[in-house]
Amino acid sequence: MVVSRSYRGAIASLAGASPLEVWYHDMEIDKVFEIFDMSSLKARRSVQKVIDKAVENTQERTAEKISEKVGGRRQIRNDPPFLVRLDETVTEEQKAWITEKDVEKLFKGYLASLPEEKRQLMSHFRLSSGAMQIAGTSSIGKHCILFLLEGAAKEDALILQLKEAVPSVLEPYVAGKEYKSQGQRVLIGQKMMQAASDIFLSWIDDSSTGIQYYLRQFKDMKGSFDLDFLDKESLETYLMVCSACLARAHARTGNAACISGYIGKSDTFCEAVTDFAVAYADQTKRDYLALKEAVKSGRIEAENECKKLKFYSLKKKEKSLISIHLRSPRKIIIPAGEAFL
Repeated sequence: MVVSRSYRGAIASLAGASPLEVWYHDMEIDKVFEIFDMSSLKARRSVQKVIDKAVENTQERTAEKISEKVGGRRQIRNDPPFLVRLDETVTEEQKAWITEKDVEKLFKGYLASLPEEKRQLMSHFRLSSGAMQIAGTSSIGKHCILFLLEGAAKEDALILQLKEAVPSVLEPYVAGKEYKSQGQRVLIGQKMMQAASDIFLSWIDDSSTGIQYYLRQFKDMKGSFDLDFLDKESLETYLMVCSACLARAHARTGNAACISGYIGKSDTFCEAVTDFAVAYADQTKRDYLALKEAVKSGRIEAENECKKLKFYSLKKKEKSLISIHLRSPRKIIIPAGEAFL
């Protein structure tokens, strides 16, 4: 119950803060180091490794990795199926929703959506290349495009990621606010919850396809922990930091005093969250076993080709295709429920 107890303490602390104190509250790197130092030496090394890697994930470094010079012009490197440059051969299905001309139109729409000071900054860059991208497991089945922008200097590069925004899974169950677009909903949510949001974050709608997008920088000094290399103490410390960040997000978007009052001081809430987490993990395991059985029986066809996993739903009249990036077989996360059954 480490996570829920840590969250309970953090939200109780924020409940006593003023709205401005909550808004400006953040988790400084030095404070994170201090927390991990109290855990273990391995924990300290883990967080240092993550920070060092994040610092290296600059726009210039990312551009070097995923782009190449073609005819004297920097282009996104074609790496199907994960990256498919739009000037390369694409399927008829892909052409139905995106072409090079569509990318140019979307980029112009993005520029128009920015405030004047950001448009001034973007005037130093020009669109050089666009590519379709297969993103992580949370973006399965969604349209995703990378924009590669070049500046006047050789080393000036900016990579933007355009991602499809779809309705929240909670939308049918709660009374939500009305937004002009799902992209706008994502943008406002990120700006409210994050201590430092992306300066290029914006949203646009494609009038020709009806697809709604939000747009952000791609891999700009971002990092993540590899949980496989954390010991028990390090993992607990990491989860405590995550729970504190979640509490801060809830305090900024809700009422910390009401949340804290509802949770109370006993372990009732903590036990309920823990029971739900264990039950969810068990359900996910059952779903995965059901998926394997469906593949074995022939109800679902699974094909592993070029690090691309395809699921074809044979239960429906039309076959549906979902692509998952396989980093390693044991790290595949299959969404819970009957998504493929």
